[in-house]
Amino acid sequence: MLPAVAAMFAAGVALAAPASADETGYFTALTEYGYGDTAQDVALDLGYSVCQDLANGVPMQVTLDAIYENTNENVNYEDANFIYKTAIVHLC
Repeated sequence: MLPAVAAMFAAGVALAAPASADETGYFTALTEYGYGDTAQDVALDLGYSVCQDLANGVPMQVTLDAIYENTNENVNYEDANFIYKTAIVHLC
């Protein structure tokens, strides 16, 4: 399990939003994709963990694997890729 993602979920730590973060746009994109029932705090933790991994130079595939492995069984690799890219566009 990716340490940054594991720490985020285990500790429930929320990262401070960067000044350019567009949380509304992030939630809108997730809802339009079909993840509107995901709790906002969970979605934000996941999105900001993507940003943290990106800032730390974690390879994209490692983060995608962590998203896939640490979310519910309804998230496939295509979904993980969408979540990854959406977080970068709206939160990072």
